[in-house]
Amino acid sequence: MTDSVSDNIGKLYDYYNVLVEAGDKIGEHEQEYLEILSSIKGTANEKRLASQFIAKFFKHFPAHYDKAIDALLDLCEDEDINIRKQAIRDLPTICKDCKEYVPRITDILAQLLVAEDASELQIVNNSLITVCKVCPKGFLGGLFSQIESGEDATREKITKFLSIKMKTLPNEIWTKEIEEYFLQECRKVIQDCTKDEFIIFMNLLSGLKITKTISGQQVLVEMITEQAELEVPFNPADSEMIDKFLMCVRSAIPHFSPFVPSNAYVQYITTQLIPSMTELAATMSDSFPAIELDLLQLLSELVVYVQPTNTNHIISVEECQGILFNKLLEFMPLPTLENESGDTLSEEPSFQLTHVECLLHTFHTLGKSDPSFLDKAGEETMKDFRARLQYLARGVQNYIKKLKEALSTVKKTPESAKNEENRLKLVALRTTSNINTLIRDLFHPKPIYKATIQLSWKPSPTKNPVIKTSSPTAEEPTVGNANPNKRKLITAPESDRPPRKEFKQIYAPPGGKFSSNFRGGYSDFRGRGRSRGSRGRFGNRYSY
Repeated sequence: MTDSVSDNIGKLYDYYNVLVEAGDKIGEHEQEYLEILSSIKGTANEKRLASQFIAKFFKHFPAHYDKAIDALLDLCEDEDINIRKQAIRDLPTICKDCKEYVPRITDILAQLLVAEDASELQIVNNSLITVCKVCPKGFLGGLFSQIESGEDATREKITKFLSIKMKTLPNEIWTKEIEEYFLQECRKVIQDCTKDEFIIFMNLLSGLKITKTISGQQVLVEMITEQAELEVPFNPADSEMIDKFLMCVRSAIPHFSPFVPSNAYVQYITTQLIPSMTELAATMSDSFPAIELDLLQLLSELVVYVQPTNTNHIISVEECQGILFNKLLEFMPLPTLENESGDTLSEEPSFQLTHVECLLHTFHTLGKSDPSFLDKAGEETMKDFRARLQYLARGVQNYIKKLKEALSTVKKTPESAKNEENRLKLVALRTTSNINTLIRDLFHPKPIYKATIQLSWKPSPTKNPVIKTSSPTAEEPTVGNANPNKRKLITAPESDRPPRKEFKQIYAPPGGKFSSNFRGGYSDFRGRGRSRGSRGRFGNRYSY
């Protein structure tokens, strides 16, 4: 038996020597190559040798290309892991001289990403990278073919591979042609993808050179807007809809500019979401306060990129101003009444200052585009508005004074910079200062819209070297019976809401690739939702 095995190994080497020595006449030795192909049914050592020889001489026998690839594919599925590893290493050899087979070989290797053995998986990764360097476009074509038509498990592995390995590829691979092809293929698969896949593809696309251009950013925004489905009326009873919109708008924000306007998103939030807040509160339950603040913060970030004259989406500035004005009044109570003896008849209200900052900033920014809204307001409306502004300003200025006094006692040390209470006080100071600045513009006899502010939850352009002021917070400063030396006085006014918890799935998401295994998340220091999770399409409600 041993002699027989040895003879078979010897024959394989004989075939190898014949083919090597044939030179330009190698094509005449078809029978030797067929003998090598048949050796894939031999012993483990025969299979491993056959794998190497099949790949090495592949290009010389075009009549047997399909048979050779099928033979290597059989070896890739062998029960012996060492045989599989050898075949996986040899597959890229085919591509070096036959680049037209790069998509097919990539397709095969992509399916092997589901390998459970770590060492085998590493070889699959290395082979894929080798193939990519041979022909990037064919490589991407093979990957996206599997993404579109392969099993969910394979698709997930390929997406993960791209998210990890794409950044490690040599820069020269990413020519303009390849980037455009990658963008085109991503646009197709994003039409039917999971939440995690959407985020991964958007992150990958954001790293391309072409998406740093105006045209590239416009394409990305268009892709995201297709997913956001802004043409569909908002249904506050559909928690999936708000999850999906929040994810889309967060993905889109980095790509807006004076040349890529945010009109459609500002109009949608203002005219569709804000009027639905009461119904949304019933749907989102305990998580609604955080969702509401998140939407208002996103709106504040988006509004600076509104271009009213943009022909692609004409925004109704006056309609938006009317809705925002009414919403703003909800967070700006009238002055507390006093009786004849001077005693207050009710407790001083607690202003939700981050909400106020968001709404004031959005309303003020739209006023730069159309300053006539308040000019058209009736005398009684303006009298009421000014009374609210004055009352708010008085409380804000008092709070600013107390915050400055409290912060003046803080020793400027590295330890103080890490103190959470000090950070919250600084954010509260930025919030109240912004509100005070905006009030000054609006309180003019004829309101003006000249001020520009840095939103309190956004990174500061000039950071304090000792106490960092750039980190936003989920906890909102309040004004009322306040003593800023106590932490509780610069936390969110919704003080009776429960502490943050891990988010849990509270309903079964619908089926389909874009509908299964989607886990929503909502946690961030500044109260901004950041969805993290596994598969599924915008399906889980926020839990709070």
